Amino acid sequence: MNQDEILTLYSSLWQNREWRSLEEMIDSVHQEWLDQNTHPRLRKTPDEKFIISIERITGSSLTKLEQRKLVLFLSDLYRQTYFND
Repeated sequence: MNQDEILTLYSSLWQNREWRSLEEMIDSVHQEWLDQNTHPRLRKTPDEKFIISIERITGSSLTKLEQRKLVLFLSDLYRQTYFND
């Protein structure tokens, strides 16, 4: 998958966010999965946040192929982050 394509597709899901690089976007995804912007007592687990991110993609107006690319990218990222594959 092309990095620019992933960045463009993921950016299309968010209206108020902009990333200059894939690395910056990945850092943002990690922060989202750790729920760092939420009060500690209200935080969800990374598993819950991952599912929410997949639901956001599959509920979007992206084509099925674009959705599949993003889901595969995030699944690989999640696996690398939490399972050290």
